[in-house]
Amino acid sequence: MPKPLHKDAKQMVANLVDYFAKERDSGGPLLPLTAVQDRVAAALGVCVRTVNSVVQQIKTGEGVHSPKRPPNKASV
Repeated sequence: MPKPLHKDAKQMVANLVDYFAKERDSGGPLLPLTAVQDRVAAALGVCVRTVNSVVQQIKTGEGVHSPKRPPNKASV
């Protein structure tokens, strides 16, 4: 059974649907096919720096992870 998506993930799905609908309506890619990271960033609605960061995490074998949250002051 699929996991439920968080709000941010749902927004990214909506961004992808919108992006690919725009490509369909324009009759082709909005950005050159060779500009892979730029296309990914535009389609997801994130900055290219974010895409580059994720790519680096994967290349270095870190895997994809979220930043650590700072400790809650009330629990310290």
